[in-house]
Amino acid sequence: ETLEEVGIVDVNRRTIVGIVRLPDSVTCLVPIDRTDFLCGLTSGKLLRIHRDTLNNTQAKFVHQAEVMSIAVHPRERALALSVSRDNFLCAWNLTTMSVTHKVP
Repeated sequence: ETLEEVGIVDVNRRTIVGIVRLPDSVTCLVPIDRTDFLCGLTSGKLLRIHRDTLNNTQAKFVHQAEVMSIAVHPRERALALSVSRDNFLCAWNLTTMSVTHKVP
């Protein structure tokens, strides 16, 4: 299995703070809070990655097409939306990494 390597950079210090190895290419990446971020992949997977340990948690649902966009709610950090190439919209509970709503 070929893994995609993505460097995590601290922009204030302008240094790479870690490398995360992912099963697919990254299509989008958004911060959730100071310690975690969400990563969308070409396989349709959504991952939550912890910045310090670079451990990741895969979502319990996988889009049928690559994830094109992710947005985290500005006030309610436990809620995110994702859209896949086949125009499928999902609302996510980021605490459980599960889908709360799906709209084709």
